[in-house]
Amino acid sequence: MRLLSKHGICAFLISSILTCSFYAFSITPEQNSDLSYYIKTVKHSAANGSVKDQAILGSLYITAGDSKEAIRWYKLAAENGDTDSQAMLASLFYEGSNYGVDADIKEAIKWANIAANKGNVDSQTILARIYHEGNGVPQDYKEAFKWMNLAAQQGHTQAQCNIGLMYLRGQGVKKNAVEASSWFKLCAKQNNSSCQYYLAASYSVGWGLIEDAVLAHMWANLAAANGDENAIKLRKNLAETMTSEQIAEAQKMARDCKNSNFQKCS
Repeated sequence: MRLLSKHGICAFLISSILTCSFYAFSITPEQNSDLSYYIKTVKHSAANGSVKDQAILGSLYITAGDSKEAIRWYKLAAENGDTDSQAMLASLFYEGSNYGVDADIKEAIKWANIAANKGNVDSQTILARIYHEGNGVPQDYKEAFKWMNLAAQQGHTQAQCNIGLMYLRGQGVKKNAVEASSWFKLCAKQNNSSCQYYLAASYSVGWGLIEDAVLAHMWANLAAANGDENAIKLRKNLAETMTSEQIAEAQKMARDCKNSNFQKCS
């Protein structure tokens, strides 16, 4: 069973037109005209050795859909020590087809190691996934846990959810459902839908928590509102065993939780 993942890294935001998505890049014809202008403007200083502009140019080419040219400029910046560019290269080579390039696990590991050891959370999660999957390296849950935990301790919510899963399954660490549920709570209150689902599941079956159908339904409600399909199914199953009063209470608790910015959730 694979860890949860988020595709890609958003390295830079350049003005209002340079915004990158975890899943896709799209720009309007009007923005394309502006983008060409920005590329032309930045390219001269990037070619003359500006590391900052080399990294910016890489992001501009990513937004323009030219991943090969982006890699060229990211490599220049990365070789000059730019951590964000090193992390972006790790993501590009790891995700591969998501960016329209060939995956290269050796290059991904190389750049992820460099950036992760400098504290980059995205590269830490990539390394964790690589070791968890045994992709290009021997499968090593302890090493996966080490890198995922480093990212989780820095506040990366998906890493926090994955640490919860690793505690729940006993992967790289002694199985501990109580510890797992504490991680799920931490990131659920940051509105991470995966964590909200696993916290709901924990309450529904008693994984490290006292079984509580109302709290399970509440967290399933919140995750479902964020589009989590597993939570939608869980909420339906829970409702079949609950009274109308319990469901109404859970729904009210979900509203109160969200309206209080996750400060009043029990």
